[in-house]
Amino acid sequence: LREYAKRPEVRNVQTKMILGIYRYADRPDDSLDVGEAIRRLRECFPFVGLQERWGESLWLFSRTMRGAAPFSAERAAVNTRPGAYDRETAMRHLDGYADRDTELYAAAVQIYEERLAAARQGKACI
Repeated sequence: LREYAKRPEVRNVQTKMILGIYRYADRPDDSLDVGEAIRRLRECFPFVGLQERWGESLWLFSRTMRGAAPFSAERAAVNTRPGAYDRETAMRHLDGYADRDTELYAAAVQIYEERLAAARQGKACI
């Protein structure tokens, strides 16, 4: 995992995709505008979910996307992605690895928390 993460063409994949750059493009970290990626995530994505918080994310999705079928607690508990990604465990194996996606992910968690809190209060999520 450490060797794979060091490869420049696989670093910053989420940041590159949000910026409209081919995900495996070999780009130096400092050439990517993570601030712009965060702005786009906040302003252009009505829904932001976290795979490791699957059930909550499905509930938030159903609250965010008008017309989406509501998810029961039982249905939301069924993660249809076996081997769901556990970011904390993966990061422990990477010994402090950080790239632009690390900052983008932190912003995604913040956006998620804000929208989840708003949805729980019955407010619009975006």
